[in-house]
Amino acid sequence: MNIKMGIIMALVSNIGVAYAVVETREADHLFNAWVSKKSSSQQHIWEHVFLPHEEEAFAHKLKALARKDKERYRLFANLVQGSMKKGLGANGDELFSPKKITALYKELNNDIGAFVERLQASGWQSDELNTVEGKFKFQQLIDKNTQLAGLLCNKRKHEAYQRQLFSLAQRLFFHLFDYGWKQTFRFFSQPDQFPILRFFYSIIWQSLSGDGWKEWSPECLAALKKHADDGKVIRYIAGGCDIRALLDAGIFNIEVIDPMLPTQPRYYVRDWEWLVQGEINDTVIFPSGLQLIRTDHQEDGGNFLARDTKKNDIHIPTSRTTWEVRDSKGVVCGTVVFARRFCNQSDFTYSKKHALLISFNELSFITCADKDNWGIKPTLFSKATEMHIKQLYKPVTARTMKNMHKADAQEFSFIRLGSCVK
Repeated sequence: MNIKMGIIMALVSNIGVAYAVVETREADHLFNAWVSKKSSSQQHIWEHVFLPHEEEAFAHKLKALARKDKERYRLFANLVQGSMKKGLGANGDELFSPKKITALYKELNNDIGAFVERLQASGWQSDELNTVEGKFKFQQLIDKNTQLAGLLCNKRKHEAYQRQLFSLAQRLFFHLFDYGWKQTFRFFSQPDQFPILRFFYSIIWQSLSGDGWKEWSPECLAALKKHADDGKVIRYIAGGCDIRALLDAGIFNIEVIDPMLPTQPRYYVRDWEWLVQGEINDTVIFPSGLQLIRTDHQEDGGNFLARDTKKNDIHIPTSRTTWEVRDSKGVVCGTVVFARRFCNQSDFTYSKKHALLISFNELSFITCADKDNWGIKPTLFSKATEMHIKQLYKPVTARTMKNMHKADAQEFSFIRLGSCVK
């Protein structure tokens, strides 16, 4: 519930009276969509976990799949066997060795490179499969690929399932563009390897973007807290209003660079416009007693072009809004700044004064190799540059981002890892 302070500034002139109302708002109301269990946008903080070995349950679910999707069943069955065995039936009556299923779990938990080799040996490295998959709509194919993860994960408990899939996606991402780059970089220009890439992209996109665009990694928050304790400002590129988890983690010096486009209200919090264009002395109160006090709002005379919900061009003034952070005793402990503008190349310049943060969705856009890359060139990033990703348990390096850029310039095309957020 909003609480109006009753502090009214009357501006009297010959043409009448205008009122500017200073307000105090409760954080739980302002950020309701991200904290309410009833909201589809509720944020979770999910630690990195491994898949629990459930050999018997997996074998049972795999056999049941044979009655629903025989073609996918055969691919999955071959994957368990580690080869294309001619003797595999189509009715799910094979006996899957618990040892072989255990080996599959171990690879997904600790050796993604071995899992890639398993995919290659099991019919996923295939021009024929590539042609077949090319006829599917991308969401249909994503659903088919994530079906395997559903068999491996604990789907009986939805949150546990989402957490396990989230962690698996993290491991697949780092193998694809970091640890396993020597193994995978050629895949992006070899059509017979595209089914393997589509499998990786399906799991990564579904968990880190499609469903996970709002989620946080506690390892990321812990690393950012250490930077903050060392005196660094957390520069959150395209962070919107996503400051609640940072503040709750004790991170109090934050600079958000985001245009706050009126066409994207879904990805912001309730009354997001108030955060960037309200009155001096506006206040946000958190349950812990922490307070945000608006102390400054400046427009520099510039503006940028955007489109409203009716696709009309509108000009938005560039601005900088500062909120002072005070603890429960009223002691100033930091500032949150909203720089309402598009990011630029210089925002990514390595500095000992800043730690860089971005969401996985936006990571995809700054590393893509086409016109959607916001004018950012990862090839110009310093070797010392590292980027904390809110969904990943460790930061990505400049080398990793350059690898993503190289991959996006190749022949392979499926779904952009940061696109089409559900």
